[in-house]
Amino acid sequence: MESLKNLYFYKNKNVLLLQSPVGPFFWRLKKDLEKVGAKVYKINFNGGDWIFYPRSCINYRGTVKEWEKFIKKFLQENNVQVVLMFNDTRIYHQIVKQVCKELGILVGVFEWGYIRPDYITLESYGVNGFSHLINFDIQEIAKLQVEKIEKYIKKPIKVGKWFSYRAFYGIMYFLAANFLRPIFPHDQYYTSLYLPKSFREEVIPWIKNILTRYYYPVKEIKIIQKILKELKNKYFFVPLQVSNDSQIIYHSPFSNNESFIEYVINSFSKYAPSETYLVFKHHPIERGHKNYKKVIKSLSKKMGVKERVFYVHEIHLPTAIKNSIGVILINSTTGTQVLDYGKPLIVLGNAIYKKKGLVYEESLDNFWRDAYKFKPNMELWKKFRIFLMYHSQINGNFYKRITNQSYTGIVWDNYPQEAYEILLTNN
Repeated sequence: MESLKNLYFYKNKNVLLLQSPVGPFFWRLKKDLEKVGAKVYKINFNGGDWIFYPRSCINYRGTVKEWEKFIKKFLQENNVQVVLMFNDTRIYHQIVKQVCKELGILVGVFEWGYIRPDYITLESYGVNGFSHLINFDIQEIAKLQVEKIEKYIKKPIKVGKWFSYRAFYGIMYFLAANFLRPIFPHDQYYTSLYLPKSFREEVIPWIKNILTRYYYPVKEIKIIQKILKELKNKYFFVPLQVSNDSQIIYHSPFSNNESFIEYVINSFSKYAPSETYLVFKHHPIERGHKNYKKVIKSLSKKMGVKERVFYVHEIHLPTAIKNSIGVILINSTTGTQVLDYGKPLIVLGNAIYKKKGLVYEESLDNFWRDAYKFKPNMELWKKFRIFLMYHSQINGNFYKRITNQSYTGIVWDNYPQEAYEILLTNN
């Protein structure tokens, strides 16, 4: 048996591609799939999609209301066997997933890697909180003989720096989407993609992002040195997620980062040992879009912990994790890095790695004191990590090609049949 991550799974199949990451990834994917004999269809929803996939495509110009009828007919008439998409929370993709479920068509969802920074995710039917892996019994995973397939998992090719590629593709996508807006009048990819709203919510913030990337390291140098040296093993670390992250919207009890911050500071002020500190780290993608300084300062002052709470942007993530007492987050994939370092972790939303033995299961109020004695089961994490790698992770990046062995530049799986049989037998 082969998986979605094995290119030869698609041999001679009819495959439909929907929206991709910003950039040419799906155009390159088309070439990979065609190389093994797949017939590939592509549907574009706006000018940004079209600029990176301008030929051999269908340009959908209808409304969201008309989409279900259109896609159901398209899937049936073309005998589509596999649908691939990036992110499963976009409105068009949500509808497609439901239609495919009714028709018995396999859906594969690409997303950023659960294991960072050298992997991307590809799962059947859903990712993150919608992943079928989230319901796997950790005790059953503990029984897996993963050590028998560990030898087949190669050391990943390092992705390295890739942000400049994303920035360039993002600019092209934005310009094409706006220039061709009259051709795609009903697109609902996201409202801030289009002018004039995008100028205020995207263009200006991204300019600020680039400028502050060099400003914050200088501004914060003293406070970061204090945190990592003087306060080593005396602080709890809170890495914030992107404010519009679908992980927060769909898979957590919080409406936004502000409500999460308030919840954490309130609990810290009441239950954390008085000699401990709290460090919030801003998400690097949102340097120019959001700033939580006033919120954190106001809440900390109100709750009497102003001198014990810090907010930084450019602290080195691995060092910040390793030097902390423990980590609090909603459901960021940073959690897998925390587990790699064997640090105490509490997850307040739904996450793929939120399993007994890996994360602290009691309340945040108790975590402040129990973190000192709680340790994740590293043998169990090793098994679960390999399990995740086998089922959902591909070495590569959506924006930067890391190998010439494929058009996409990702490393497709080539596990031998023996490896599949070992895990299938255990499953």
